[in-house]
Amino acid sequence: SSSIDHKEFKNSYSSKGNELIFPESPYTSYAIQPGNIIKFSNEYSCSIKETYEKDGYIVAKIDTKKPLSYKTNGDLEQAEVYNNGTKLQKYYISGYYSQYGLQGRLFRYLFLKEDYGPAYLHLQLFYCVSLALVFVLISYLVYKKYNFTIAVISLLCFSLSPLVTYFARNLYWVEVLWFIPALIGLFCSLKIESRAIRILSYILAFGSIAIKCLCGYEYISTIMLASVSILLIDFVHYLVQKDRAKAKLTGKAIILLGIFEVLGFFVAMYFHARKLEIPSFIEGIKYIFNEVGQKRISGIAFDSGYAIWDSYNASLWKVILMYFKFPYYFSLFVGVGSNIFTVLVITSLFIHLYDIYKNNVNHRLLSAYVFFFLTTLSWILLAKGHSYVHTHMNYVLWYF
Repeated sequence: SSSIDHKEFKNSYSSKGNELIFPESPYTSYAIQPGNIIKFSNEYSCSIKETYEKDGYIVAKIDTKKPLSYKTNGDLEQAEVYNNGTKLQKYYISGYYSQYGLQGRLFRYLFLKEDYGPAYLHLQLFYCVSLALVFVLISYLVYKKYNFTIAVISLLCFSLSPLVTYFARNLYWVEVLWFIPALIGLFCSLKIESRAIRILSYILAFGSIAIKCLCGYEYISTIMLASVSILLIDFVHYLVQKDRAKAKLTGKAIILLGIFEVLGFFVAMYFHARKLEIPSFIEGIKYIFNEVGQKRISGIAFDSGYAIWDSYNASLWKVILMYFKFPYYFSLFVGVGSNIFTVLVITSLFIHLYDIYKNNVNHRLLSAYVFFFLTTLSWILLAKGHSYVHTHMNYVLWYF
């Protein structure tokens, strides 16, 4: 953005007439450097004397004899930056080391010889169709396990969510990978007595989590818990029914699914660490934990050179409360305002508390409420820094 209003700055120009403010980014950190020349849209040129950081922005002190202003010098979007007489491009591409980037490598291999435009559209279509197929399969298995009503509700929740559909075609997020582990866990729960199906589920869970993490670690705690939530509900049900054999079988499946998924996570970390331009593998693992993990947990952006202190200092309770009230510009479902979300959560809670009071508890419904609630909250709590900053997208977690 080139029209920042920030305290003494108006449209990015300081009232002093010799300072400009820019959002801190890889590009501005690269281009807005002392000695570089800024040429404004009115053809006036002057050099950058020095720069300093201010509240997450870069402020440039300009060597100028004429006071600078938006009215005189124009929108900074139209300005050009020169280094030693060479005009710098208005973009800057740098390596992204927070993930292995499997999706980018695969797409580059598949579409290297195809025009960018058609390839982009083909990939988006593939994403959307594959995600829709996974949702249909999940809903079908829900129908087989429970009933038609819950299956229809599940499918409607997926299809009518503006946030779920917003992510559907995004080439970075690969949203279909978020829900495949849940599909595997659901399938395993339906065939829990089959040893072959259980073993197949463990292998598929390992592969799905490894591929997800190779494409990015975001939401991984929620994704992994979603894969065992149905099994946890079954486990509680079998304990209540005193069916020790099935409870033991289900408990073992939960543990083994978890172990194989954690193994998938570490396999992805292994390939990620090998990819980094760090001589020592151990140092690569440390980099992932410190730079990638810590950034999401605490909110400290090590790679950009400054700390997002608000996210670091925010309490867990404050972050949780942020996600109980959707922003006004989000819809809960198509045609349904987001303000009803808090009412639904609290109403459901009071219904369960009333059932407990009346000694009329439906253990499957209560455990479903608790386990799926914790599934969503897991990322919000474990990745507090990420959740505090990324409120424009992390509300999608509730649709798990």
